[in-house]
Amino acid sequence: MKQWFEDRMGSAINGSNPMVMTELEGGYAVFGDVQCLPGYTVLIIGLMYNSAMIQ
Repeated sequence: MKQWFEDRMGSAINGSNPMVMTELEGGYAVFGDVQCLPGYTVLIIGLMYNSAMIQ
């Protein structure tokens, strides 16, 4: 079984990514793995993700 960080988009979609804050129209807002600045966030863009890749 894959760990959530091995497939960040798939785990965001299936709800197993603990870093996800919320789903947005174009992807997911997630906390950055490294918090150099408190509250550092990134956007995982989901427009090109193929749902058939989710296992």
